[in-house]
Amino acid sequence: MLKDAGRDAVVTDLLTPVVVRGFVGPSHTVTQEVKLTLKFETDVGSLVLANVKCWLSVGNLPTGVGDILLSRPIMHRLGYDPQSMLREAAAVCSEYDMEDVESTSGVVRAVMLATKQELVDDLAAEEEALVPMELAACFPDMTPVDPAVEQAKVQAVLDARVAEALVAGCGAEFALGLSKLLA
Repeated sequence: MLKDAGRDAVVTDLLTPVVVRGFVGPSHTVTQEVKLTLKFETDVGSLVLANVKCWLSVGNLPTGVGDILLSRPIMHRLGYDPQSMLREAAAVCSEYDMEDVESTSGVVRAVMLATKQELVDDLAAEEEALVPMELAACFPDMTPVDPAVEQAKVQAVLDARVAEALVAGCGAEFALGLSKLLA
């Protein structure tokens, strides 16, 4: 793209490839980087960022996220610090109603697309039967129980095991000690 625009850029190979993945779409393997001088036109004039290291990706980024994504350290250098901004907003007001705020930026669209994609069920037929068990294991139903009743159930099982040990030839003295230990 740069060469097509008549720009010469020195491209260097990374020591090891880096796999990057966005909110949606396939992952991209980055094997090269280039230093660029970026110029942005704003309503108050031009903004030039010199010597910005850019990774080169083969293939297209997800639709709507743009061709260049600036890293957090670069945005921080430009004065954009999300934590400071949130702290300042909290100092002004502890709660904001965002119902009337519309955002159609590329990142928001990518997140919305990712959310829609996550809801698509692509399970194999064999996996369908496992879903209820997975849900029960990960999100068990919490029902109130009486601790005394539950302890009595456990104690009954332990007493039964001590009785089994007696039948199997365990000495009475040992069984009594074990019973006291398990009580």
